[in-house]
Amino acid sequence: MPTYAIKCIGCSRKINVFSSIRNLTKNQLDELVESGYTEITEDQARKSRIELTEEDEMMLAEEGSIGYTEDLESICSPCGSDQDYDDEGNNITAV
Repeated sequence: MPTYAIKCIGCSRKINVFSSIRNLTKNQLDELVESGYTEITEDQARKSRIELTEEDEMMLAEEGSIGYTEDLESICSPCGSDQDYDDEGNNITAV
């Protein structure tokens, strides 16, 4: 599964996320982070081994792309937690 580096939506810290789609462009990755939706090409779908429906095949033939949804975990652990962390990411809640 491909790994992509993005900025946490809470603090802008760099985090790594996994996606099922290979070779995402920066625009596609930004769309997935922001809305959970992007358009992917036939090449991306095939290389990522996405099962295509008959409707998908028709859309690819007509439009050259298909819609794809994926919920990327776009928030780092400290921002997504009710715990307290120091600048190095160490949990300091119980300290």
